[in-house]
Amino acid sequence: MHGALMTRPQLLLHVGILGTSSSELLAKSLIDYKSLLKLDGYNIAVHGKYDDGIHGFPNIDRLASCMWSKMTKSMIPDHQIEETICPNNLLLELRNYMARTHRESRDLVISNPLLTRPGTAESLGISIDPIWDVTTVIYYRRYFEWITIMFQCWRK
Repeated sequence: MHGALMTRPQLLLHVGILGTSSSELLAKSLIDYKSLLKLDGYNIAVHGKYDDGIHGFPNIDRLASCMWSKMTKSMIPDHQIEETICPNNLLLELRNYMARTHRESRDLVISNPLLTRPGTAESLGISIDPIWDVTTVIYYRRYFEWITIMFQCWRK
């Protein structure tokens, strides 16, 4: 399409918090139904589901660490310090994947719960090409529901 009928590609950015069950369920569903999503015009990139590239999207597991400030990284406990390292090629691979998605006239769903740290999604927003119409999706769970789920996870 062109002219007045032209629309920007949609980027749905899910930043649901780990432990709410919504992130885990969404990640599984995106992978389980990726072929149907592709038929409907969507590409996906899902945290924790890279699986050596078998699903066709870049490894975005450490995407948040590429967005964190030095101050944010300094607050990470020592036993998780490896999670603060941004892989050299991650942002380039993501940009290339997004460009390919745009060339294919597809929309994109990115799901990464680690983008919930303060300032992370905003930093990502600055690095995303302005051609994308970004919608951030956050799942809210009431504390009494969330604490029950976290307790069940802890017991496992």
